[in-house]
Amino acid sequence: MPGPSRRAGKLTTAVRASVAAMDWLTDADKAAVELATQYARQIEAGVAEGGQDATKALYLGPHLLRTLADLGGTPAGRGVIGNRPARSPARSEPARDDDGDTTDDDDSADSADSAGSALARLREKRSRRTA
Repeated sequence: MPGPSRRAGKLTTAVRASVAAMDWLTDADKAAVELATQYARQIEAGVAEGGQDATKALYLGPHLLRTLADLGGTPAGRGVIGNRPARSPARSEPARDDDGDTTDDDDSADSADSAGSALARLREKRSRRTA
């Protein structure tokens, strides 16, 4: 597969714009951001080459999507239910009832967790089983 092109294409530009809008990201997220950007570049380069390179590059699509979700850059990654976010990543406030009391106990937290958090818990559980 060819190396990434020097000029950003639509996908790389869209990834960069999405990341710029994710105001919850911290310095700890830089590697994941770079990974998402690299996936986008590789996909663009492979698609530009065409043929088998394009086919191979498109296999990176789910990896890019998963990285963006883990960063909170997809509706599932943000825990969006319908049109309403269940929680915004990293900077969420606990849910409050009509009296202003928090409703974020263990039962409601499970239903409000983002897909990224659920994925992280599954990965942790799997790593404990294989360790």
